[in-house]
Amino acid sequence: MLISVASHLTDDNRKNVEAVMSKYGVTTEAMVDYITGLLTSENIVQGRSWYREAYGFATGLAYGISVSTAAGVISALSPRMPWERNKDLALKMVDAYYWNPDFTIGELVNKTGGALRTNLFQAAQILMTGDVDGYLTGIKRRSFYNSIVTAGQSDDVTVDVWMARVPMAVSTQKGMDLDFSGAFLKARNHSGYVAVANAVRVVAANRGLSPATTQAASWIALSGSINGSKG
Repeated sequence: MLISVASHLTDDNRKNVEAVMSKYGVTTEAMVDYITGLLTSENIVQGRSWYREAYGFATGLAYGISVSTAAGVISALSPRMPWERNKDLALKMVDAYYWNPDFTIGELVNKTGGALRTNLFQAAQILMTGDVDGYLTGIKRRSFYNSIVTAGQSDDVTVDVWMARVPMAVSTQKGMDLDFSGAFLKARNHSGYVAVANAVRVVAANRGLSPATTQAASWIALSGSINGSKG
């Protein structure tokens, strides 16, 4: 089940996107060139399989729950979380709930631990209700969910803390750090996010790849690992 994500460039949001890019010294052309330069034959192969493997993990996690719910739990826990730890916490939460179906949300959150409580509460609500669309917040989380649940076939693009390096790398503004890049992504109702996602889709079309493969391959290059962590 796909959920709606306002991450595409449209006639309605184009002026806001262009205004935000101008303010932060970012252009589509520069981001397209930068993303293209990140792609190698090796990380493209890895990118092609990344969301298929994520979908496989969600499928394995779906004992007593739907794959959609499992993907929702994973996505809710994902912000600023290395992929292996993301999976470990999702498994811990689902397993705790499987063996203790009478847990309250607070008890399930405390039993799981290991992440921001906001993320834990959101994941627990999804797990206990199965209502992904109702509880999964944020353009990044919702894009990530769509990419997982379709095994990378959705054209939604996940722009996380690693992909935030793209505008940071090309901005003509001096001293654009991750905080500044985060402000760019959120500006004018996430117009910066739309700009980065659009650049990824342009590269995908140019290279004959899916947006999910292009994003995953870029993410691997930027983080230095298929786990999303250079450490």
